[in-house]
Amino acid sequence: MKLTKVWLSFVTAISVVAVMVLPSWGNEPITPITETTPSAIPALPVITGWLPYWDDAPGTATIIANGDIIAEAMPFWWSTVGDTNSVSLRIKSTGTTLAKRTRLINQMKTAGIKVLPTITDSTCIGTSPSTLPAIFASDQKRANYINQIIALAARENYDGIDLDLECFMYESRLWSSYQANWVKFVAELGVALRSQGDLLSMTTPPIYSDTTGYWVYSWKQIGPHIDRLRIMAYDFSTGNSTWDPSDRSQGDGAIAPMEWVKRIVNYAVSVVEPSKIWLGVPAYGRNWVTAVDGACPTVGEVPNLDRVVWTSKEVLPKLAELGVTTPSRYHSIHRERTLIYQRTFTGTNNAGAPRNCTITRTVWWQDARSHFERLKVARDAGMAGIAVWRLNGEEDEMWNRTRPFAQSISEQPLLVELKPPSPTKLGETTTLTAAVRATTSVGASRSVANVPVRLQQQNPDKSWSDVATARTDATGNALFTINAILNRFRVSTDPVVGTWKSATSTEVLPVIARSVGITKISAQPTTKRGFQVTGTVTPAALDNPIELQQRVNRRWVSIAAIALSETGVFALKWNQPPVGTHNLRLVSAASPNYPNLKLPLGKITVK
Repeated sequence: MKLTKVWLSFVTAISVVAVMVLPSWGNEPITPITETTPSAIPALPVITGWLPYWDDAPGTATIIANGDIIAEAMPFWWSTVGDTNSVSLRIKSTGTTLAKRTRLINQMKTAGIKVLPTITDSTCIGTSPSTLPAIFASDQKRANYINQIIALAARENYDGIDLDLECFMYESRLWSSYQANWVKFVAELGVALRSQGDLLSMTTPPIYSDTTGYWVYSWKQIGPHIDRLRIMAYDFSTGNSTWDPSDRSQGDGAIAPMEWVKRIVNYAVSVVEPSKIWLGVPAYGRNWVTAVDGACPTVGEVPNLDRVVWTSKEVLPKLAELGVTTPSRYHSIHRERTLIYQRTFTGTNNAGAPRNCTITRTVWWQDARSHFERLKVARDAGMAGIAVWRLNGEEDEMWNRTRPFAQSISEQPLLVELKPPSPTKLGETTTLTAAVRATTSVGASRSVANVPVRLQQQNPDKSWSDVATARTDATGNALFTINAILNRFRVSTDPVVGTWKSATSTEVLPVIARSVGITKISAQPTTKRGFQVTGTVTPAALDNPIELQQRVNRRWVSIAAIALSETGVFALKWNQPPVGTHNLRLVSAASPNYPNLKLPLGKITVK
């Protein structure tokens, strides 16, 4: 039997479609959840606060340790000083050197925290009124003050400035004459700061309506010109600084009773964009003398009758030092912690006569629960979050309570992958599958259904254009039908407000199926005439040469190789093949668009 005739009848009918092994896809998470600590889960930064100069280095450490839920901080560093002719900016403490400020700023910025130092008003020395209204009233003086502020922000690489100008809040009889110039100052300062990429934050005491509270600060009028409004929603009860038996109204009370706070919040969000507003909360408490029974000694155990202020985290340790064992209670209406305790003091008067008295003290303070409840009030009203006076005065538990909540309302990251399609002939339709999965434990509890997904195609200039849109199904998958072309594709998800961050997949090249048609093969190969095979690869891949291989000692060895023509035509020749029977095949290596191509030619006999 002649091999040639049998061989030709076999190969002329052959074409091959390459097969590529693809990963299996199911509904299981694409990658394991990777967070190793609670703070590794993305959280919405819902806390900001002030950093006093006397505690700025330890406070900075606290801020950085909780940088996942703090977006910005206000170091309490600068004062405005001067008279009605001119004012200037002065550092509050000589210990806050430029080198120290630079170090702390760099530490916070490296942690991704914006720095907006606070400038206060120190022009109302003693009983003297603030000189700032006179500065605001003069175009030249106002411009000079503004120029100093924006120069400070630029010089020290701040992200903006926080103004806490409280002096003229005490001059209510003059507010009507101050208001218009105040608004003009804020508007001009806002423009000047934003022109150099900085933010304007305004800290003010509370306002309850257009005409009640500290209405001179004009929230409604300044709202469009500021980036942040921080409300000092505390100091509702201050009382006398020391016990005065003749003043029975001095009293004590909650630092910021909840019903009062809600009144402030309701007005604020009605006149200022809520997302600009930060609700101030006090990280401190007060301890008042509220009764004195008996005659107190002046020698021996002499009681302190002054009001005492402690930070929130100091209250319980300080009470323990005093031997107070009375349990505190959480006030059901004011939503603060309080307790009343007594101490007895025994000694003598200056003449040596025995004296003893019992001092009753009442303590009010805000703990982690108080802060968290006010955060919920702020967020329910659409506000950005809470501003703590002062940072590093809060209980450690505040962070533990706040973090899970901040994570629960934060947009969590997604992983989106684009499944390579099965090899498809050029121009035929194929299906691309996008799969969306959560990558955090918080995200894992959320639905991945209905996430907007965009299929994108790469342009010649390497940019990307949307070619189709879809939404994920209940399992987080979205399907796209395309015509198989030689191009790159990817998918991107749009953010889902309050739920998911945006994500983009890696790029995918559709795998184009190829076939080989043999048009001619040597009928009677000899050593002298050699062996030749011609054919066509469809589609042509100019960067994928085709190769003739021989099986030798259980290995495939290259005999000849040639590049395809533009139409995919090839002609391979094996010169002077040895006499004998040889097992041959055609091979074309894989490329990004094409899988491996292997076509057995079978055994041929050379004479």
